[in-house]
Amino acid sequence: MTALDHYDENGRRLTRAEREAVRAAAQEAERRKRKIRADVQEQGWKINGITQLARHGMTEMVTLNDDRRQIAGNDREAHIVCADIEEEALRQIKAAQRDLGRKWEL
Repeated sequence: MTALDHYDENGRRLTRAEREAVRAAAQEAERRKRKIRADVQEQGWKINGITQLARHGMTEMVTLNDDRRQIAGNDREAHIVCADIEEEALRQIKAAQRDLGRKWEL
C-alpha cells in the first residue's frame, strides 16, 4: 500500500480495518489472477500433449498401413489378416488418446 492508499476518494483517511480490507482484497485478486494463469498454462500443456499424441498416432498408422501393403503384396488373404491387426492398432491408439483426454478432463 502506498500513502495514497490510506485515503478514500473523498480524501477521508481510512481506518486500519479498512486498509486491511483493501489489502486483503488486493491480495485475493492477485491470487485469483495467478490461479487463472496457472490454469491456462496447464490446459495449454494438455492440449499440446494430446496434439502430439494424435500426430504420433497418425504417423505410426500411415507407416503401419504402408507396412501392411508391403507385407501382404498381392495376397488377398494376407491383406485381410494384416488389416484386422491394423484396425486393432488404430482402435487402441484412439482409446489411448480418448483415455488421456478424459484423465486430463479435456
